[in-house]
Amino acid sequence: MGKEGAGGKALMEPTARTYAKEKSGGQIALLSAAEQIGLPADMAKTLVFQTVLGSTLFAGKSDKSLAELRRMVTSPGGTTAEALARFEKGNFTGLVYEAVLAAYNKSKALGS
Repeated sequence: MGKEGAGGKALMEPTARTYAKEKSGGQIALLSAAEQIGLPADMAKTLVFQTVLGSTLFAGKSDKSLAELRRMVTSPGGTTAEALARFEKGNFTGLVYEAVLAAYNKSKALGS
C-alpha cells in the first residue's frame, strides 16, 4: 500500500521533474510540499505563512541567538531534526550563502 498524506490522499514521491514544474508554476517549495502531502491549498497557505510570521516575530523579540532558538525547538529524533538533517544534506546553508552573494554581486554590477 502507498503512503498517504493529510486527508488520506496518496503521496507522490518528489522528483526533479516535480520540482521543476512547481518552480515554473511560480509556487514556493514550502507551499508546494504542504499541498503535496495532502493539505488543501488554503490551509497550506495559512499554515506556511503563520509559521514563517510566528517564527520571525518570536526571533525578533528574543535575546537568544537564532542557533539557540533552533536548538530549543529541535527535539532529538523529531520532525524538526529530520527537516534540518535534510537541509544539511542538500547544502541549504551553502545555497543561501551563494544566492545572497549572487544577488549582491548583481546589484553591484547593475549599479556600475
